[in-house]
Amino acid sequence: MHLHVLKCIFAAGMLVLCGAAQSVLAQAYPNRPIRFIVPFPPGGGADVFARAVAPKLSELWGQSVVIDNRAGGNAMIGMDMVAKAPPDGYTIGVITLTHGINASLFPKAPYNLTRDLVGVAIGSTSAMLIVTHPNLAAKSLGELVALLRTKTHSAPSSGTGSPPHIGLELFKQIGKFDAVHVPYKGGAPSMIDLVAGRTDFAVSNLGESIVHVKSGRLRPIAVPSDARHPQLPEVPTTAEAGLPAFQFSNWTGIVTSSGVPREVLSAMSETVERALRSPDVVRRLTDLALTPAALPSEAAQKHIESEVKRMGELIRSANIQTD
Repeated sequence: MHLHVLKCIFAAGMLVLCGAAQSVLAQAYPNRPIRFIVPFPPGGGADVFARAVAPKLSELWGQSVVIDNRAGGNAMIGMDMVAKAPPDGYTIGVITLTHGINASLFPKAPYNLTRDLVGVAIGSTSAMLIVTHPNLAAKSLGELVALLRTKTHSAPSSGTGSPPHIGLELFKQIGKFDAVHVPYKGGAPSMIDLVAGRTDFAVSNLGESIVHVKSGRLRPIAVPSDARHPQLPEVPTTAEAGLPAFQFSNWTGIVTSSGVPREVLSAMSETVERALRSPDVVRRLTDLALTPAALPSEAAQKHIESEVKRMGELIRSANIQTD
């Protein structure tokens, strides 16, 4: 038998064996606890999303899903850990619009978002909300913009390059005013200082500010969206309030290392999608002011790639740079 024929037979046999091995791997997955890395501190939108989904995943997988908060580096430290974890499906991580933004703001990041990571699912979308400290002399969007044009005020965010930061920069550009950006290590601490009056206003993740709005400790001004939010039906959209060009929202999903075998990724995505569609998780996410979604792996990956492109174009057009 000719040598090239033997090589072909060998190659074909290896493909069959690899396929069979991956199939067995998918059937056995998972057989030990799964590490769920949250690249943000406790209390923020990404953290509460993970904690809402993890118990259902643990139930469906029959394995512990261990939340591991690894904040820092503009949410890149934790994401790098997911990218560099063994590609076996036992390390997953939370991804948000922050990471789509980082791809353009930090081109020298230690990982490549769309090459080294792969989407497992997109789990929720979330509105943003313009809020102020109650002592600020502005009760409408028009009054706020007018005030900000006369004097420089301070605005917190959950970190440089975070959605609240980019939202702030867009608001500044469209509203034609300046403001001092004050970055924090997470959304929860940024809201605590706004409530305390150490900063003046913010473009916040709604899930992080709504509890303070409900308690009267923050004043809601407008939702930068094309529709009012069901949990704050009395708060106008930016379009209704006279600034239609300013629209901005966030999203949250789950990723893993791009080297995970296709069959394992498919099995992961199927279970995560089931968890996201379960009534108790939908109810929990809704209670957290998140809008439930359940995009499976392929759609999630396309969404991530399109957001990286969209944020890149937006950042360049607005000339947004890190501090």
